[in-house]
Amino acid sequence: MLQLSCRTAVGLQSWPFTATAIAAPVRGFRELSLTSTPLVASSSCKLRLLAPRIAWPFWHSRTRFAALSALAASTAASWAMGKPCRLRHSSRTTLCSGAGVSSGTATDAEARKAEASVVELKVEDQCCSKAPHSTPLVVLVHGLDSWSGTWGSTMQGLAARGIPSVAVDLRGCGFSPLGKPEDFGPTQLAADVRAALQQQSGNWCGSRRVILVGHSMGGKLVLKYASLFPQDLAAVVVEDMDCTCRSYSKEYLECNAKEIDRKKCFSRSFPSWEACRKAMISFGYDAERVDGWRGERVLTAHGGYWSAVNPYAQWLARKTVLATDDAYMALQRLAVIRANERTDLSVHVLVAGDAGTVCYWDALPGGIRDMESVLPGLAVSTFPAAGHSIHNSDTAAFLDILDAVVAAAMGK
Repeated sequence: MLQLSCRTAVGLQSWPFTATAIAAPVRGFRELSLTSTPLVASSSCKLRLLAPRIAWPFWHSRTRFAALSALAASTAASWAMGKPCRLRHSSRTTLCSGAGVSSGTATDAEARKAEASVVELKVEDQCCSKAPHSTPLVVLVHGLDSWSGTWGSTMQGLAARGIPSVAVDLRGCGFSPLGKPEDFGPTQLAADVRAALQQQSGNWCGSRRVILVGHSMGGKLVLKYASLFPQDLAAVVVEDMDCTCRSYSKEYLECNAKEIDRKKCFSRSFPSWEACRKAMISFGYDAERVDGWRGERVLTAHGGYWSAVNPYAQWLARKTVLATDDAYMALQRLAVIRANERTDLSVHVLVAGDAGTVCYWDALPGGIRDMESVLPGLAVSTFPAAGHSIHNSDTAAFLDILDAVVAAAMGK
């Protein structure tokens, strides 16, 4: 029996796990099959594996389910068998003596469903046809209330350095369709991005390895992508985002049917700037902020105006991405993948200055320091002079980081 006991603010809590012996050699279990449920727990955990002649406690602070159980259980099993034991990553976690590792493909039913429900995303590319094929493709994913246009200076800067890049409009944002509202969520958003990249397979970017960059909410999505499709990636870069759950009022997240219908009926196309401005303000956007979007996120199109910002997509994103622990669970899954099958997959977090950052350093669960404990080797860089959009407020330093990540992926 495998049991995880955690002392929390409400007392001692325990989560049982089952371990079934497939074969029993002289010194204990030869092969163990573990089944478990995700853990959202506290800061001090004790893990004990009980098997014939095994009683081994493992303590670790501020580490959660995936990294903790994988490391402790595999170490205990390895000690029992007297030989290396690796974790096989799949929808059903398995410990096997001398086992290989899964290919890293998405096996979850949810991911398979998402791959069958993708929408065609608008993709902007910065062609670098002369770049060596060994140069990875930098894929840029925007955040909340944004679109691919936010990456203009970044893409130009990368092109000047001979690095190819593409930027996507997530579903419901920029010029991409929303699709079915019930499909909206982290897995679907990640699957949409993957499908958009696969559609690029016939052009100049071909089968280049990918460095996936996500700003703000996009940072949570790139972690989700990496946890589902690690085989696609050479590196992951999270720009100014942690893995904490964002808090919104219950009234906002569970608004009445009339308000939901009002959001659904929002049209991104307007006959005039005044009509667009009035509509955006009616959905709670600050007037000064809306005015600042003119020409940047509210664009002239077809004799009128087009809003790259969509309040319905904003609400869906807050409800299904930002207000959930999905990114934290993805980080845990990524920790297992990194420890076993993709030890070469680098993960970077870029944090803006204190005045502009939305990251929490010490929050539990999901703050930056907690992320470092869950994912050993996580590379954290700070940009003291930058605002939340590091790529626009400290572009040169941001490009230097991406340049270094690309060089590392190329073995330079």
